[in-house]
Amino acid sequence: MAQLVAAFVTSCLDYCNGILAGFPQSTLAPLQRVQNAAARLVLGLRPYDHTTAGALSQLHWLPVYYRVQYKLCILMYSIVNQEAPAYKN
Repeated sequence: MAQLVAAFVTSCLDYCNGILAGFPQSTLAPLQRVQNAAARLVLGLRPYDHTTAGALSQLHWLPVYYRVQYKLCILMYSIVNQEAPAYKN
């Protein structure tokens, strides 16, 4: 179950999430609710159980805000260390 959720839900959350950098928390809240629902599904919690940061850390998932920050950090690291693909004109 965890692999299916990771394949479908978290990949959709990560797709182009770099554009969400600097957005207010109110914009990221719906995405966080989707991630919380996915965590409840994987952990077998009831639909109205509170999803804490402990539940996400148990799954080794970062909250949406930190996923965006992490993706940007990885992108900048690969650019600085010249590991990004070279684009030719």
